[in-house]
Amino acid sequence: MAIRQKITAGTIADRSIGTLWTLERGESVARCVLMKVPAGLQLRVLLDDARLREEDCSSHGDAFELAERWRGRMMARGWVPLRKLRSA
Repeated sequence: MAIRQKITAGTIADRSIGTLWTLERGESVARCVLMKVPAGLQLRVLLDDARLREEDCSSHGDAFELAERWRGRMMARGWVPLRKLRSA
């Protein structure tokens, strides 16, 4: 069972390289974020701002390939690209 960790907005903004994709299913939003961490690069999937999954990557190319695999798996499970931004 995965444990989700709540992330504050400052933590993402401080080290985020960028969001690679954003998907939605029902009321939930998942986004894939590429992070710069002390050890190098890390790819994270955040589900409603809680960490769902993360993996260290050795290069930007590896991170982009992994992000596409994760995106494909989620879309196979019914997730779709986010159609519009939601207001807070």
